[in-house]
Amino acid sequence: MKKRNFLFFIVATLSFLLFTSWSYAVNVDSCQPINASGIYTLINNLVSSNGNDCIVINSNDVLLDLRGFYIGNATNDGRAAINITSVSSNVTVMNGYVNFSAEGISLRSATGVNITNVTAFNNSEAGIVITHAVNSIINNVTAYNNQFGIIIDSNGTGVNITNSIAFNNNITFNIAYNNTYAGISLKNAYGNNVSYNFV
Repeated sequence: MKKRNFLFFIVATLSFLLFTSWSYAVNVDSCQPINASGIYTLINNLVSSNGNDCIVINSNDVLLDLRGFYIGNATNDGRAAINITSVSSNVTVMNGYVNFSAEGISLRSATGVNITNVTAFNNSEAGIVITHAVNSIINNVTAYNNQFGIIIDSNGTGVNITNSIAFNNNITFNIAYNNTYAGISLKNAYGNNVSYNFV
């Protein structure tokens, strides 16, 4: 009987720990780096106060849910509302807006990134920049009123852009309109599938 109660206690404790570690989300209410795995949710709009990157993701296994809010004002040259760095993999950004920045989302040399249900607009350089990215998905993205809507540059590999890919990538079912130079730009990229987009 004691053995059975002890076993039940262990199973219940482990279940609780697993459940709480997977279900706990960190509320984000200001520009900041994300340096640990986990689920992060915006609780308000974010505005960069100094023109630099607002959210910088420096970790693996991150889900950033914008929850319909926007991130903006990263206006310094080459800066982004959301910067997903080269040390990151298995990152998801979803459900919101990136605007009034140099770049809406910058994805450089990261692996396994998923950008879904995001609108990038009124960015001075580009809505989304993908450079040297590997095995990433850009899905259901709208990019408008940017200098460039979506840029895939310099040997991205296995980037799948559905509803939004560079070097063996797919760009499908996306909307990119009213951009100064291009809705979708592929540079030094090959073997791409670009289909069913409104540009």
